[in-house]
Amino acid sequence: MPLTYKGITPTYVVDTRPLQNTVAVAGTKWRKGTTGNLEATTGNEGICATLVSFWLSKRIEGTMITNVDQFPNRFQLSIAQSSYEIGGTRDSLLDIYGLSIVGSREKNKKWYMFKKTRVAEAVGISVERPGYYYLRITGDGGHALGIATQGTPQFLDPNIGILQFTSVSDLGKWVTAFVPDYYPELMKEVGLYAVGV
Repeated sequence: MPLTYKGITPTYVVDTRPLQNTVAVAGTKWRKGTTGNLEATTGNEGICATLVSFWLSKRIEGTMITNVDQFPNRFQLSIAQSSYEIGGTRDSLLDIYGLSIVGSREKNKKWYMFKKTRVAEAVGISVERPGYYYLRITGDGGHALGIATQGTPQFLDPNIGILQFTSVSDLGKWVTAFVPDYYPELMKEVGLYAVGV
């Protein structure tokens, strides 16, 4: 699945789509889909926050995820995401994987005024300061994304997978173009959280 933005096509490392919208979380209602698999109809916001938190923990410890089977099993993912959605916090979810927020920057502006510059500002910080970042975007819903600019530059969008870049600069240009284009309805608030152990 080539996703080219700004003339940059990252290497597709792992497809996380089989996990993102197929793990039951609190409040999910299901139906049998056209392919015979269960599909969420309401209540399932995916498990993006859990996938990003786990992935960041592995990157920080030096482990590169190269296969979807390296993620926790569906039951473990369901428990972690459900506890987060029922009343947990981002801090408590990160704590499950031995992480904490070591710095943050949140921008709350009307999407039609700042949708490009605010994502660019958040991504720019992650490019300028090598590390591991949890990127939260909200508007009509919410989504979590992961950015690794220390070591091998990678980006995790649980709706797509883990993407690898040849340079941190390419990652920054690509993510800055991709996020507002792919998620225009989620550009009201952007939060960038540096995470560490």
